[in-house]
Amino acid sequence: MRVDTETFSAHNVALSKEPRFVIEIAFDEANTILWYFTSHADAALPGGGGLVPSVIQALSGTSQTLNPDEANSNIGTINFTFTDKDGIVTSTLGDQLALGRSTRLQRVRVFIGYKGDAWADYVLIETQLVWEIAYDRGAYTITCQDIQREMRKDIFEQATNTLFAPVLEADTEVQVSFDTAGFELTPHGTGYTDAPSATVGYIRIENEIIRYTGKTGTSAPWKFTDCTRGALNTRAVDHTVDTTQSAERRLKVAEYVLIEGPAISVM
Repeated sequence: MRVDTETFSAHNVALSKEPRFVIEIAFDEANTILWYFTSHADAALPGGGGLVPSVIQALSGTSQTLNPDEANSNIGTINFTFTDKDGIVTSTLGDQLALGRSTRLQRVRVFIGYKGDAWADYVLIETQLVWEIAYDRGAYTITCQDIQREMRKDIFEQATNTLFAPVLEADTEVQVSFDTAGFELTPHGTGYTDAPSATVGYIRIENEIIRYTGKTGTSAPWKFTDCTRGALNTRAVDHTVDTTQSAERRLKVAEYVLIEGPAISVM
């Protein structure tokens, strides 16, 4: 149960409010390498850690949802957008990535206070995990998932990655930026119309679905191998990558879930 201080409670019910948001992102599993992203330059901070001030552009959340089009579900999500002022967010994420520290599945905590409040009066409103980062027109949108999703296996949990190198139409390998351990291969029975009696997985890049039968997942470079291009009646095309961008900003590679037959088959 959340307990608010008297100062926070008084500001929270005031007719005129000037809220301040602070988003704390950890860059290690021990939650000791911390960076704070704020909505305003005068937001209070707990001390320690790095600071990226005045970059929170938007903050939103959803309750549990089911998306049948992508065959996935969410316990609950929170999304926020950082304005990349003078490239400060890019440099912060890039510096950490160069040290081998990705934000993926790292802890995020969201705090709210009001103008003039001390840090002791700020309230923790969300604790989640970073799920995906997207960059568009000078801003980063970070999608998080409820931390409870790590306590259970979600039947419609979709793995994602990004392209590390361009993929040409005829290529049979796809090189990606991060570990492929979350992508699963599934044995098909004889009744499948696609790849019957084979053990396969599927990924989607833009509008193309690619079937693969092998992958590497122990160390970089990570790859999907023995790929069949243009699977499931899609078209094989070239996929380009801007190699000057950080790995998390490159073209998305998403696990594709095949549902076929009288019962649901998921991979």
